Amino acid sequence: MQTFTTKKAAIEYAISMGWTGADASLAFKALQLPSNEVALLNTMVRFAGPVMKERQFLQAAQKGQVTKKLNYIKTIEIKHADTIQKFQDQAKAERSHWLGLIRIMYSVASKLGFKDPMIEHILKTYDSDAA
Repeated sequence: MQTFTTKKAAIEYAISMGWTGADASLAFKALQLPSNEVALLNTMVRFAGPVMKERQFLQAAQKGQVTKKLNYIKTIEIKHADTIQKFQDQAKAERSHWLGLIRIMYSVASKLGFKDPMIEHILKTYDSDAA
């Protein structure tokens, strides 16, 4: 029969039996040292009942909340991306409409002798962006 003189050794023993370190640490919180293997197993059995069941229930509930939040965030991100794309498409359509109108008006004005390097630059930039 093994004797445990430190909580670390007791926790390592519980981990070797498939327990998590957190569960073992909680189970051995009030453990009197030194303790033998029987006392350690008795403490583990008492903890494994309602305390561990409640803890596992809370962990499952927490995981459910995390999953719910992640899905909600993902939904918001998708809606946000769709909205941005919609606005970009709308802006592109508006830009095409107005630049087309500017192109026609500037063409007429050019025939009458009007020259504006800024308008020519805007039209040239738009043509290179549209390509």
